[in-house]
Amino acid sequence: MSQDNSNTPQAEKIQLVMDLRRGGISDTELLAAVERTPRELFLPEILHEWAYDHAFQSHAEGEEITPIPMVAKMLDALQARKEHRVLEIGTGTGYQAAVLSRLCKRLYTMERHQSFLQQAEESFKQLDLQNITTRYGDGSKGWPGEMHFDRILVNAAANNFPPALIRQLSENAVMVMPIGLGKANQKVFRITKQGTEVKEEMLFASEFGPLFEDYSE
Repeated sequence: MSQDNSNTPQAEKIQLVMDLRRGGISDTELLAAVERTPRELFLPEILHEWAYDHAFQSHAEGEEITPIPMVAKMLDALQARKEHRVLEIGTGTGYQAAVLSRLCKRLYTMERHQSFLQQAEESFKQLDLQNITTRYGDGSKGWPGEMHFDRILVNAAANNFPPALIRQLSENAVMVMPIGLGKANQKVFRITKQGTEVKEEMLFASEFGPLFEDYSE
């Protein structure tokens, strides 16, 4: 008797990739990274059966988990490549970081919830993702030290772009971030730094939680 595998994680991932393609994601490297990354590994066991659901999911600690289609849109907008050093603000469960790490040379990711970060680090170890450096702290201040990044991805909304993050963009670097604290008016922007000039581009609507901003030096 043949076994029905229609609800296996692999079948769900294949369906997910097909849905992302229909939704406008055409980057083959990104789609392959999504297919290779087991999202259930980054969720509490009680949520495993909804690991590939397209809707928002509530985390046990009250934080919202970004749905995969939004993760894919953010990463598609970021356009991270194998030669890039990337900073991610808001590690969350670690799923997006795991996908992103397969697209870039080195990923630095910050999270203000220590319990989230510890769980994410365990999942990174299980997947043997060795190009990720994690840090507990306030992402609005950027990564400590005089580091610069080719790409910066912010997974929380603010009224404007944190100055510390803009300073950490390399020449011709890109940052993707939601702007607007009211979810009804929130939009994801992509900015490109060219010399002292910052070029802004509005991309699409979003519903991220707020960035806890501390812009003090």
